[in-house]
Amino acid sequence: MRSSGEIVTVAGMNLRPRELVSLEDPTGRLIAAECAGSAGRNVSVAMLDRGTVAAGARVVATGRIAQAPSGRALLGRVLDGLGRPMDGLGDLQGVRWSPGHAEPPHP
Repeated sequence: MRSSGEIVTVAGMNLRPRELVSLEDPTGRLIAAECAGSAGRNVSVAMLDRGTVAAGARVVATGRIAQAPSGRALLGRVLDGLGRPMDGLGDLQGVRWSPGHAEPPHP
């Protein structure tokens, strides 16, 4: 693994474009990242959370792509960029999850 700012190069993984991965920081905390591209057996992942990773860090493929919540249950809620609640009001209930990367709806 090699890190350059917010982009981390991971060797030996086969990921789909935009697939989410978790990188483990030196304290064991998981940092969300997304596959940004690949070249041979090297994959570039963009970190979606703040954190520090080092060579040899554990990388776990999730098999999922980023999703965003929608629905009336979001009114008044505060979420981070990954759709996780930041307001202390508990988990999201009654929301619909849609792909974060999708074609826009027809006008």
